[in-house]
Amino acid sequence: MRIGLLHSLIRKEEKLLLEAFHAAGVEPLMIDDRKLIMDFHSAPEIDVLVERSINHSRALHALRLFESAGVPCINSHQVAQICGDKLLTTAALKDHGIAQPACRVAFTEESALDATRQAGCAIPRSLSAAVVSNLSPQICATWCELMQGTPADSNRRSACSAREWLIERSTSTSISGAL
Repeated sequence: MRIGLLHSLIRKEEKLLLEAFHAAGVEPLMIDDRKLIMDFHSAPEIDVLVERSINHSRALHALRLFESAGVPCINSHQVAQICGDKLLTTAALKDHGIAQPACRVAFTEESALDATRQAGCAIPRSLSAAVVSNLSPQICATWCELMQGTPADSNRRSACSAREWLIERSTSTSISGAL
């Protein structure tokens, strides 16, 4: 049996797989995803592909190409796609009746804050300057609204000054208040 091992780097887990293959008398074909060139019609001469890539998008595309060429893959493109996406994984678990923690999906910063409040989850009562400096202007403005109890509109405080206000507050004192 010819086994292809799709990889990026050879980590401890890949070394263990290689040892197991060698112990079974199998010499896998090493396929580095960083050097792989394929089309939709052909693939290396292998009976099965074991996917161990670090880069998820490269793995997904390579799996799809290998499957298109008729090579069975472990794991399949469909499995990798579902398992690499939290929303798809959650939906698949729900569809199969597997219990899991409550989950909410939000598509904007504002709706994420609303979803957090609706779920009754705590949002940290203080932020470090490093975290605050990476926040978007919209979420900084929302923080200001919540912390000051007033809208952070253009008349009161711009989104940029909201970020500055938060950084100043987080380095001098803790930003406190419930969100």
